[in-house]
Amino acid sequence: MDKFEYIINGCINNDKRYQKLLYDKFSSRLYAICIRYLNDDFFSNDILQDSFIKIFKNIKNIKNNKDEKSVFCWMKTIVINTALSHLSSNKIKCDDINQYKFESNMHINNSYDLDFLFKTLNSLSNGYRTVFNLYAIDGYSHKEISEILGISVSCSKSQYSRAKVILREKLNNKI
Repeated sequence: MDKFEYIINGCINNDKRYQKLLYDKFSSRLYAICIRYLNDDFFSNDILQDSFIKIFKNIKNIKNNKDEKSVFCWMKTIVINTALSHLSSNKIKCDDINQYKFESNMHINNSYDLDFLFKTLNSLSNGYRTVFNLYAIDGYSHKEISEILGISVSCSKSQYSRAKVILREKLNNKI
């Protein structure tokens, strides 16, 4: 049995030492997901804590709990769902979206630093940022996004397209 399996088995047995090890191993990566969706330290910390409570409560139920990558993907899903539940109190509505014209001839400079890109993404409204994160970063389809957020597929596509336009505008204005 490798070290990771011991950690998981300890978590399954509710051993606080192993829960701390799992938390220490993954909390920074999972926090980054929280902040990407919520753009707020206070709420991100709350969501992270709520997520770990769910993780520790349900870790015995995951099928492939010995594989580190599978466990992380399972944990990531819990964090995303917890963040989306938090955001659902401010439902995303297509009617409330500002209109932006898409300019297909825009070019983005690829030499931005990661901090600037992160700040630019977080400057988007909750609706745009959520759809952009789900589609472009986390790999959900527009159909899945529409089901998760309770919006139409066309609204998801529209928000994603508009998010890209806003990001392009902000990135091009930095040049």
